[in-house]
Amino acid sequence: MVPAAFTLVSCASCRHVRVDPRIANERLDDLYDAAYYRGDGFDATIDYDAAPSRQTRDENEDIVQSIADAVGGSVRGLRWLDVGCGSGTLLEAAKEHGAIVTGSDSSEAARRCCERKRLTFIDSAALAESGERFDIVSAIEVIEHVPDPLGFIRFLKTHVRDGGVIFIRTGNWNVVRYLPGTPYLMPEGHIQYFTPATIRDLIAKASLEEVDSFNRTWFVWRIVPRFVRKLVPISVFAALGTITKHIAPGLSAFPIARSPARAT
Repeated sequence: MVPAAFTLVSCASCRHVRVDPRIANERLDDLYDAAYYRGDGFDATIDYDAAPSRQTRDENEDIVQSIADAVGGSVRGLRWLDVGCGSGTLLEAAKEHGAIVTGSDSSEAARRCCERKRLTFIDSAALAESGERFDIVSAIEVIEHVPDPLGFIRFLKTHVRDGGVIFIRTGNWNVVRYLPGTPYLMPEGHIQYFTPATIRDLIAKASLEEVDSFNRTWFVWRIVPRFVRKLVPISVFAALGTITKHIAPGLSAFPIARSPARAT
């Protein structure tokens, strides 16, 4: 979409990968026009008007179950904010499980989708000024778009209550870089690329804690057929995830973060 050559660089210290140089902020903003939200922009997989696929519904269910485990077993009655909510499909899944949901996004297309689905919506600017705090804050496939990832995580932290959880999903650079013809490599808009280790580093820098809970968006879990997942106890996958974190951390699941509970 952008007629330019892009270079990806990796930090020699922390191994974080980013596009450098990237397009300027004002041009970055211009990428997210009306065409983008109907799939005619740099990301052809985006279509806010399309019904969610079976894969999307399954992935949303995995996110809800992962967060439910992280907060004690259920999201029922908990206030959930989804930042960069898009068409609101995750919010619908969370609402079905009893969460009190709010979506936030900078696009009018997202607002229209959420209002059509009768989901509470607050635009990004109003959210920043509101100071509202939630039990759960999620950001699905958002952090790779932002110029300042640490600042973004700190922003999420300002909207989660003490003891609440933050769930971030993005592609694992250690995996997506090897997928033939990967559509994930979109250097116009995907200007950051992460691994579990670099997300853990950002979580620590934001003074957040890692939750000791299995993240069902782990790629190993996702490639196992559904009928196998139903037969194998979740504890087996959790144990495998823990082992992988120790022996091959770059291929482990991304961490779920918690805002530290304030001492009383």
